[in-house]
Amino acid sequence: MNNQAIVSEVIARMTKEGFLPGTESHNICKRALQFLDFSYKRNEELDNGTTIDCSTLVSQSHWEGAAIGIPFVAENQRTAMSGQTIFSLDEMIPGDVLVKYASLNETPDKTWNHVGLYLGRDFDGEQWLIESTSKTGVRLTQVTDFDQKGGLKRVTFSKTVFDSLMA
Repeated sequence: MNNQAIVSEVIARMTKEGFLPGTESHNICKRALQFLDFSYKRNEELDNGTTIDCSTLVSQSHWEGAAIGIPFVAENQRTAMSGQTIFSLDEMIPGDVLVKYASLNETPDKTWNHVGLYLGRDFDGEQWLIESTSKTGVRLTQVTDFDQKGGLKRVTFSKTVFDSLMA
């Protein structure tokens, strides 16, 4: 399935599940998807143009999509006191943050962590996220390929997990 088909299915399923246009989760994900196909550049703020790193993708999507401020750096997003820790992939709602490494000591360079933004499920039940990596730029990734050892975090005010999302 190509990116546009995945995006269409995820947005349609979000809407069906109650994450309607205008809700925090919908607006955060919609903003994140506008970064799709941007190139990767490590930076702690959004550059004008078409480059963005993983943590800026997550923070800008929250800020521009729902006026929710979260740290710009991935490791700070992992350790921030704000937000709620999510303990299961089945508890995630669109807009949640997935953290790749449990600490900086576990990262390949011992310097930078990595985050992705959860988008939701397609109609086959596959869970998708959006991330920015140095090798690919901004892309859609299946959650099963992300390996979120650093945990899951919710920083939106939305707390409802819809029953059919857990199917």
